[in-house]
Amino acid sequence: LYERVKLYSVLAVPVKPRPCGFLAVRNPTRYVDAAFADVLQLLAFVALVNINDIMQHRMRKLVRSSKDIRSANDIYIKLFGKFELIADKGSITADDVDRSSTVLFLSYLAIRHKEKLPSYLLDELLAEDGTAKRTVYNIVSQTRKDLQPLQKPDLLPNAKNTNGYQFNDAYNIMTDLDRFDELYRNIMEGGNTPRNYLNCVQVMELYEDDIQLDSSNEAINNIIWHYRSRFLEVVEKMIHILYESKQYNDIRQAAEKGLTIEPCNPVMYFWLIVCSHETSMLTTERDYLEEARKHLVEEEYTEMLEKLAEFGVKI
Repeated sequence: LYERVKLYSVLAVPVKPRPCGFLAVRNPTRYVDAAFADVLQLLAFVALVNINDIMQHRMRKLVRSSKDIRSANDIYIKLFGKFELIADKGSITADDVDRSSTVLFLSYLAIRHKEKLPSYLLDELLAEDGTAKRTVYNIVSQTRKDLQPLQKPDLLPNAKNTNGYQFNDAYNIMTDLDRFDELYRNIMEGGNTPRNYLNCVQVMELYEDDIQLDSSNEAINNIIWHYRSRFLEVVEKMIHILYESKQYNDIRQAAEKGLTIEPCNPVMYFWLIVCSHETSMLTTERDYLEEARKHLVEEEYTEMLEKLAEFGVKI
């Protein structure tokens, strides 16, 4: 094989730290020394960065394609960030309805779309201003009117349903939460692999923001916190993968996204300071330290400084 391709000598370096191939020079005649190998390794790193950019672009397209409606029975509901319900005839957002109770009702049905919700639970959830409760019947009737542009009159259950409330099972209900759950399981079960990195990229694209439900209901708030904490776990996992290849700019972007979701997160500040230190951005490092001092409680800030010292970052 080597003779057929006229390969008599080769100088090659792995594209690392997540090996996905080799960068090689066939039959080198000059600069065959360690210095040239170092240059080749640098070029391999540049190649890896470009490969990652291409993969991220493909993953963004894949995330968006999950919203594609392929039949009249497909319904996609977006809950992270701005609410949106998408069907083959169009979509409904929070801006398209007059009452916040419509979005709250549709969101809760979507979050728990695999089970029927009893009316007493929805009565409690949909209580207005903590005093007078609107009946589920009124909420369903109003929501039907809001959904009229989608031409799905049978999407919602009967307003006088006594067996529980659920989307019509004739429809294929898809949510970004379902996709998030699937990706989260794969990420937590996987290692620092290229596939797991791509799973993390998809989660970053899916999680535009927390679930936007203005409710004092404990069950709703627990769901919001559940997904927020899991998202931050994924951000940490992604950062560790990126740190192996010293992709400091990508680490900075991931940590900053984490801070937009939880502004007082010491782990995100830690990695921003590490990145600034590793890239000799002393002014930025001091800025992040000052921000951390303002937002973290004293114990968290002290623990962060101790961990930074273990990393060789002297403050």
